[in-house]
Amino acid sequence: VMIVGLALALALVAPLDAMRLIRPGIRSPALQMCASEVAEVGVEVGVEAAARDVRNLLRLELVRSFVAATERGDAATLMQLCTDDFLYKTHRATTSSLLAAKDRFATRLPAPSKVTNELRVESPDLLVRDIVVKPVPFVTVSIRQEFEVRSLQLHGGLKLCRAEFIKQ
Repeated sequence: VMIVGLALALALVAPLDAMRLIRPGIRSPALQMCASEVAEVGVEVGVEAAARDVRNLLRLELVRSFVAATERGDAATLMQLCTDDFLYKTHRATTSSLLAAKDRFATRLPAPSKVTNELRVESPDLLVRDIVVKPVPFVTVSIRQEFEVRSLQLHGGLKLCRAEFIKQ
């Protein structure tokens, strides 16, 4: 609980420092300061564990932003969130570049009728959620959504490199 609180505080108070954390081996002064303050009150905090938690929070927020933008049909935002070699695979079509996906981004995707499993980190680069959609009345389709996130070495940021929606 304390580490999650520390990670949230860091993500809200020092977003620039938090963004630098996604590059392995770099320790942010803000993170070390927060960790030392928590350690002073008698709670042991591992800087590496806190950094991992912050990286996971950033990945979750990136995917949540992507999902929200697809539901709005906000192509401009989606173009900023994805890599140039973005793979976008749904039951309708597969595109293997950001440019090819641009037209699809302008189409609003309906919000799910039910989220059966919330968005979660399955591995360092893979986030997954399970949803149910109703394309037409009396028809329900279960879908597993997989999102792959890539760290950008030049900028130290994160972008989506794959979004795949798989019928179950």
